[in-house]
Amino acid sequence: MALALAEPVFLETRPEVILREVIDWYEKESGKKLYPADDEMLLINMVVYRESLVRTIIQDVAGQNLVAKARAPMIDYLGHLVGVFRLPAVPALATLRFSVDEAPAANILIPAGTRVSATDSVIFATDSDVLLQAGSLSVQVHATCTDAGIAGNGWQPAQISNLLDDIDGADLQVVAIAPSAGGADAESDDHLRERIILAPESFSNAGSKGAYRFHAMSAHQDIVDVAVTRPQPGTVKLTPLMSYGLPDQTLLDAVDGICSDEKVRPLPILSSPASRMR
Repeated sequence: MALALAEPVFLETRPEVILREVIDWYEKESGKKLYPADDEMLLINMVVYRESLVRTIIQDVAGQNLVAKARAPMIDYLGHLVGVFRLPAVPALATLRFSVDEAPAANILIPAGTRVSATDSVIFATDSDVLLQAGSLSVQVHATCTDAGIAGNGWQPAQISNLLDDIDGADLQVVAIAPSAGGADAESDDHLRERIILAPESFSNAGSKGAYRFHAMSAHQDIVDVAVTRPQPGTVKLTPLMSYGLPDQTLLDAVDGICSDEKVRPLPILSSPASRMR
């Protein structure tokens, strides 16, 4: 059970309390009783207002030393202390099909970096060279969005169809074979915070539940939680919960890869392939 901690208070920030403290100090030092209409109250109110602002800033800055309160960039520095680094933004992926109406007499080279757009701002570039063989009508190749983040996700096949580069004068058509997916923005402060809190669980490779959750959540910033179960002795099953729908096989493979590393998984334990929630 998580320990419920009181809200940390490093210094008094309430203006009414600060005002009372200043009035008491002034009356003690001057020997004069202050009233709301006194001239001195104008100056005191101005000083108290400014001091309350400064104290509020000090309270906030002090809170940046606590994982529960920190935000970027301070939470990144706290993460470095336990070896946890913010997951960077990753680009969306798509598989493109290049085709022609009539089979060519010679091979057509479609070079890596060939660009296909969904809109003016969302562009995919092919990952590798690919040959449209003589006598063939189509060929498929993987492509990656040129900008990292979620903007490249969810474009339908017919939308990713505008060929931006000339391919040796060939009359090529292009279309994605499935919606683009896999893009993610940089890890949020809250997701990073949870991994920092879980990090001590990973210091030992004895195979604790928390350790498996930490490593699995480090596979992708869209994993909001991971169910760690033991379907049978000596076997660990990991089921990631995503911020969107069901995880694809690429993400499940990433989870398996991280959690099957010899520095993570105890030697006698088998890591069952990560699965989707049903």
